Amino acid sequence: MEVAYPLDSYLKDHYIDGQPVLPAAEALRFMATQVRDHYPQIDASRMTDIEFARLLPFKPEKQNINLVIDFKYEPTGALTTDLKTLLISKKAGIKRPITHVKATFGVTHITPKCTPVPVHSNAEPFFVSHQQLYRELVPLGPAFQNVAGNIAIRPETASALLKAPPSNAPQESESAATFVLDAAFHVACAWGQRYREIVAYPVALAERDIYKPVSSGAFYQAIVTSRTYHPTVLNFDIEIRDL
Repeated sequence: MEVAYPLDSYLKDHYIDGQPVLPAAEALRFMATQVRDHYPQIDASRMTDIEFARLLPFKPEKQNINLVIDFKYEPTGALTTDLKTLLISKKAGIKRPITHVKATFGVTHITPKCTPVPVHSNAEPFFVSHQQLYRELVPLGPAFQNVAGNIAIRPETASALLKAPPSNAPQESESAATFVLDAAFHVACAWGQRYREIVAYPVALAERDIYKPVSSGAFYQAIVTSRTYHPTVLNFDIEIRDL
């Protein structure tokens, strides 16, 4: 299925080395919307095996991107979804699909859980301010500067207050989940730079459960807990709580 995805102006605030890139969290939100629209029997709030396979850059002057979404039912009843673009050869005119994001929706074997993650430890926190985060560690434009206040970083955890932008256009209520999840990734990135000296990007989520949709204009708490150690790959549990 081909879809024209509109590139609202605020998306240009999400960039890497000056190149606008579609946020991983936004791609996942868009995929979930398509699942709800075309397969309403599938629970789009439960997903597993999410892979951010390839960045999706776009030109700032473009108004939309032509995306291809492939759906496939699994024997378990879950729905595997791939988000792609088509690379067209200028000489031969041949279209080649490029996969950017993969996810499986409607998984039934996840056990619902909301086990609180410990926020405090005996270690004194190292604080990173909102200004330092977006000036030095995660340089993004204003629309994607949604960590509020300081990040408290400890050897095992990092936590911060997040804000979902108000529902004024173009940051509509449905898009609030993009900004909150994206900001939680920024908290994890700050931990990685502090303790692993790595500028990390999200590449996969083993599973994601949404127990309650976020609301525009509301504040949330992100708690990021470091898990298994690997010298070049960071592994976290991320919990986003309301207040």
